[in-house]
Amino acid sequence: MRFLRATFFLILILIMSLAVLGISQGQSDTDGQPGMLRNPLNPYGGADPWLQYYDGYYYLATTTWRSELLMSKSETLAGLKTAIPQQIYAETDPSRCCNMWAPEFYLLDGPDGPHWYFYYSSGTSGTLDNQHTHVLESEGTDPMGPYHYKARLYDPTNDVWAIDGSVLLLDDQLYFLFSSWVGPNQSMFIAEMSDPWTISGARHLISQPSYDWERVGANVNEGPVALFHEDDLFIIYSASTCSVPDYNLGMLTYNGGDPLMQSSWEKHPEPVFQQSP
Repeated sequence: MRFLRATFFLILILIMSLAVLGISQGQSDTDGQPGMLRNPLNPYGGADPWLQYYDGYYYLATTTWRSELLMSKSETLAGLKTAIPQQIYAETDPSRCCNMWAPEFYLLDGPDGPHWYFYYSSGTSGTLDNQHTHVLESEGTDPMGPYHYKARLYDPTNDVWAIDGSVLLLDDQLYFLFSSWVGPNQSMFIAEMSDPWTISGARHLISQPSYDWERVGANVNEGPVALFHEDDLFIIYSASTCSVPDYNLGMLTYNGGDPLMQSSWEKHPEPVFQQSP
């Protein structure tokens, strides 16, 4: 199975993310007021939106900041505005219970056929951080579940804070993309997967914040997502600290060779999406 990302999906997610960054959840409608914008699609708030279209419906999940994961479903994009998010999973285990971020879900082949695999970051009880990456598995092929907890994804040689897990399928091999700190840099890594819930090899650095536009507020590369356009492969990622207006999107281009090697990825020297005051 190969992931295809239509351009309008990327544009939609970018618009939603930008709106979420700038508008509080409780803001009232501001139609007709110059210079004001209300998120037109997600009145419930929610950073880190992830959208999939499957079997005639759009499915949307966002960061909850809580101990639960939610999903909305609609036959149309506009319908997501009024679709009430449904709980698909709740967690009480104190080792992975809290502050859930950055959901992504994919239909992947498991040992007994296709399932939806729902990836997210979550922390431990009593802290708003200490994030690690986890995955749920659906019982069937309904994106709404039901789901059960499957595993925590980690490199045994670097079992550390790690967020924004994403999946890349390239030449029939699954890879896991994620972000983690090394010294003063929050950088991006890739690792081979033996199945949709297991990292089978050591992580490999593919990008660290090196340009000034990646180092506003803190040195950050995060949120990697693989995008295919015909035969070309890109990784779109977020750079700088998410709380600043200079939070932006960068891009890596795959130039062939071993995807585990940093030399196989070329970084675009400028942001590909940024604020325009």
